Amino acid sequence: MQVPGAFHANFTDAPRWTPLAPLLGLTGPIGARRAHALINAYSLAFFDRHLRDRPATLLDRAAEPPAGVQFEARRP
Repeated sequence: MQVPGAFHANFTDAPRWTPLAPLLGLTGPIGARRAHALINAYSLAFFDRHLRDRPATLLDRAAEPPAGVQFEARRP
């Protein structure tokens, strides 16, 4: 999963801890809420599919990723 406009700190909870994160250059221009929503959706879909054995259409190759997301599934 790639999210253009997200920095490394966007993939943590740091942007939710302080509103100063963007001002300090710790987060990308995507915005903390948008990045958090995307990462949360893909994380939940992964756990649903691989741990709970439930469908996760977000991870299907035919599924269109949300705007601003580049998703690539790889098989071992």
